Amino acid sequence: MSDAATGLLAVWMDMPAKLEDDFNRWYNEEHLQDRMAFPGFLRVRRYVSVNGGPKYVALYDLADGAMTSEAYLKARANPTAWTNKIAAGLTTNIRNEYVLQNSIGESPSTPAPYLLMVCLESDDAHDAEVIEWYDNEHLAALQSVAGCHSAKRYRATDLTPGFPKNLAIYELDAPEIRGSEAWRKAADTEWTLRMRSHFLPNRTDTMGQLIKVIEK
Repeated sequence: MSDAATGLLAVWMDMPAKLEDDFNRWYNEEHLQDRMAFPGFLRVRRYVSVNGGPKYVALYDLADGAMTSEAYLKARANPTAWTNKIAAGLTTNIRNEYVLQNSIGESPSTPAPYLLMVCLESDDAHDAEVIEWYDNEHLAALQSVAGCHSAKRYRATDLTPGFPKNLAIYELDAPEIRGSEAWRKAADTEWTLRMRSHFLPNRTDTMGQLIKVIEK
């Protein structure tokens, strides 16, 4: 993926089982190609949740200005008939925009098969320390665990109400890495244990398995 990716559009979706086949056809046959045609859309990855939820996640890696291009804004204002049909049937549709603030490690040339996405925030009094904790200890500690290729921290710029403003993403070779003794030791430091007492209860953790990728 190009180093020009400075932003991320993340979308979490759920739908009734009877609509799932049509949802996946819409994503794979229409929506992804439409979005990737816009300037600044560099890569999209789709995941199915194997732990946590909602069931489906799409991550779009973005260059500066992607969300404000004339082509994208026109498409957002004039959705296709198929898009309207799918949107009307969704039971969950969380859409957040983020800016990349820190990245440790290197993403593999072919995206890792699993992704751990952690969304969290603290009370206002400890917000600055959460960032310090991530950047000075936590991201590097988890990325050092064998099988974790990269650790990235994003901050929301446009957020679904009630959703945490910090997003951390870890590219993994296998979902079991998160439950390993090495991961536990890396995660459960004195600083981490102290910070957890300040996290708000809106935290979400999702382990996703890669099901599709398109890259320019």
